Amino acid sequence: PKLAAQWHPIKNRNLKPTQVIAGSTQKVWWLLPYDDPNTGKHFVFEWKSRIADRNRRGDNPYLNNHAVWPGFNDLVTTNPELAVQWHPTKNRNLKPTQITANSNKKVWWLLPYDDPNTGKHFDFEWEAIVSNRNSGAGCPFFNGRDVWTGFNDLATINPELAAQWHPTKNGDLKPTQVTANTDKKVWWLLS
Repeated sequence: PKLAAQWHPIKNRNLKPTQVIAGSTQKVWWLLPYDDPNTGKHFVFEWKSRIADRNRRGDNPYLNNHAVWPGFNDLVTTNPELAVQWHPTKNRNLKPTQITANSNKKVWWLLPYDDPNTGKHFDFEWEAIVSNRNSGAGCPFFNGRDVWTGFNDLATINPELAAQWHPTKNGDLKPTQVTANTDKKVWWLLS
């Protein structure tokens, strides 16, 4: 009866919960009014799913973040500080209002940065999984995981050491292509 109370009164047309069995694989519409205890906002969730799935799990795809409801569980609502780093063009038509903060989708990020030491401006761009970013994974150029020429590469950070880079034994690899803290073994030439 608790689940039957969430039966959508209009979108299922003339079909009533008394006309189906709890194990039915038929997809029907559900309606759940919900008051968010964190924000005090009122939502009326509507969705379509199989009766058996609802009966077995009783879940709501918005409350468990399997579906996005803008203004409730989208990235802009749940983590606005992260959402401002959403790349405006490289994610095509996908917007941060169309994805949850716990999504495993890999998307593009953009972080403008003015280096206080050099006065240079950088627009860092990279791909990362939304849930990893939401869990605290930051910019790969700030943490030295990836190299950004002119910002964290060896030639920029330590030009004296970069001058000792062996000109031929490292192949095509240049001191502008590794971070200053790389653990990569390379050839050096002291003169």
